[in-house]
Amino acid sequence: MVTINNKKITISPTGVSGKDIVVLKVAVDLLQAHDCNVELTQTEQAGADIAVVDADSDTGRLLLEQSPQTRRVLALCSADTCAASNIRVIRKPVRVQELKDALHELCRLDLSRAMTGVRTSSAPATPPPRAQGTRTLFETLVELRKARRTAHLSIEGGAQLWVNPAADQLVTTAPDALPQLGATPRAQLTVADLSEEAFAQQAEQLQTHSLAEQLWRLAQRAPTTDVLGDYDLNTPVRLRAWPNFTRYGVNPQHLQLTALMTRQARTLNDIRQASGLAQEDVVSFCNAAYAVGLLQVSPAEAAQPTRPGGQHRARRGLFAKLAQRLSLATNEN
Repeated sequence: MVTINNKKITISPTGVSGKDIVVLKVAVDLLQAHDCNVELTQTEQAGADIAVVDADSDTGRLLLEQSPQTRRVLALCSADTCAASNIRVIRKPVRVQELKDALHELCRLDLSRAMTGVRTSSAPATPPPRAQGTRTLFETLVELRKARRTAHLSIEGGAQLWVNPAADQLVTTAPDALPQLGATPRAQLTVADLSEEAFAQQAEQLQTHSLAEQLWRLAQRAPTTDVLGDYDLNTPVRLRAWPNFTRYGVNPQHLQLTALMTRQARTLNDIRQASGLAQEDVVSFCNAAYAVGLLQVSPAEAAQPTRPGGQHRARRGLFAKLAQRLSLATNEN
C-alpha cells in the first residue's frame, strides 16, 4: 500500500480536460482499488503532493514555469519539452495504464521524502557501479543481466523499465518505443536496485517480455564496430551453444556465423574474413551473443558447444544442416 502513517497523497489536475481528465480519474480509481491512499482534487490546489499538468495549455505551461523543485509534477504533453528533474513526462495520447504506473511511482517517491524528511530524487542514494564503456541503455541492460541485478530504470522523458535477470523478465511502460530507447545515453538513465517482490508487483500490471530476447534484438538493431566485453577483434571467441533462433528469429548471416563459431575458436577478424561479411555485422552478432550469455571469450575453458536443451548432436536438425552448407559454401569460395 502506498501509505505511511495514514498519510494521504493528494493529486491535483491543472489544465487537464476532455479525455485526459477522464483517463486521470480512471487511473486514480485503479490506484485506490489497489489500496493506494490517494485522492484526486476537483480543482487545482497549490499544496497538493502531486500536480498533473497539461503542458499544452496556457495554465499548465505557467505552472511548469513556476513549479518549485520540491514538488512532484506529471506533465501531459505532445512533445518532450520538460527537462526539470522533478517533472515526469507522459506523451499524448495518454493511456490509463501508463498514467497509473507513473502516478504510483511518484507516490512512492513522495512517501520516501516523507519518511526521510528531505527531498529525494528518483536516483538512488549511492549510484550503482558503472562498468567501463557502458554508454547506452542497451549496454546497461547487458551489465544488469550479467550481474543478475533486479533493477528499476527511469529514462528522462518518462519511460520506465523493470528487469529481473534471474527470471529473464523485462517490463516497461513503453514497449513499442523500446527499440529506439536502446541507444539512450547512460547519462539520461536512473538505475536503482529493486527487490523481486517489487518487480513482481510491476509484472502483474504490465506485459512481461523476455529480457534475453529484447537484448538480442537491440544488439541487431544498432550495428556497431565496438565490441561488448573485455576482448578485442584479435581475441579468439566461440559460441557456448546455439542461439535460440526459434525465439530470436534467424537469417542466413546468423546461420553462417553460428556455423563458423561453433566449429572452433576464432578471432573476430578471422570470422569476418571467413564469412565475407562486414565487420559491423560480425560485431553486432557477437554483441548479441555476449548480451545473452552465449559468447565464450576464454575458449580454452569452454566445453564442446551444444544445441539448446542439452542435445549434443549439434550437426543434426534443420538449422545445423543449413549452417553447415553455408559454412562450406563460404570456405569453397
